[in-house]
Amino acid sequence: MKDTIRFLGLMVAFIMSVSCCSKFIPPVKLHRDVPIEPSAVLFIVGSNILSEDSISGSGIVIESNETESWALSAGHVCYPEVQDPFIMMSDMWIMMAITQAGEFTPMQVVAIDQTTDTCVIRLAIGDLPSAPMASKMPNIGERVFLGSYPLGIYQPGHVPFFEGYYAGELEGRASYTVPVTGGSSGGGVVNSKGEVLGVVSMAIEGFENITLVAKLENVQSLLDVAKRNPDRLTILR
Repeated sequence: MKDTIRFLGLMVAFIMSVSCCSKFIPPVKLHRDVPIEPSAVLFIVGSNILSEDSISGSGIVIESNETESWALSAGHVCYPEVQDPFIMMSDMWIMMAITQAGEFTPMQVVAIDQTTDTCVIRLAIGDLPSAPMASKMPNIGERVFLGSYPLGIYQPGHVPFFEGYYAGELEGRASYTVPVTGGSSGGGVVNSKGEVLGVVSMAIEGFENITLVAKLENVQSLLDVAKRNPDRLTILR
């Protein structure tokens, strides 16, 4: 109980600081060459009530209505123990999603694909800008963009944007030459039209400008599963 109270206290303090800072966000003037709406990029934070371990990552909103939003992130961001076949202690993690404007909300993980390290999230907040899913993979050499929070660097009104190119398929995943590091996981890779191609899963060890992302067809399959079972967690292995 003490751990729970301590964690909740820290979370309240963090939320209050975010809410305070969000009042002073200047209007965002997005350059026409960057097709990602800043408020569609999510900062994801989590803490384990028992161990006090914490994580951070990124996400991207793909749908939103008046009452709720749907987003994508990496599987290991949504559930830190997702690689454990027994999914031990998963209920001990409290996860929050925070927008570029400083709006925060608990997140419900709806579906995880362990093989592609992708997850689908529901957020109890509506009317968020979103990025639609792409209908096809890009051609090799096509320019792509990423919005994420590497190293957990987050402040309301600030979204780091990156760009690169589609490099083809590598080890069963899509490969992009977009720079990433810890905290970039779950960030949405989009094409020049602002359409989501997938989310960052991993980088090549020793050279973090080759980023591996689940192929579009795998992401779409996971979305279909999530929409059929929106009220419970589905895990694909």
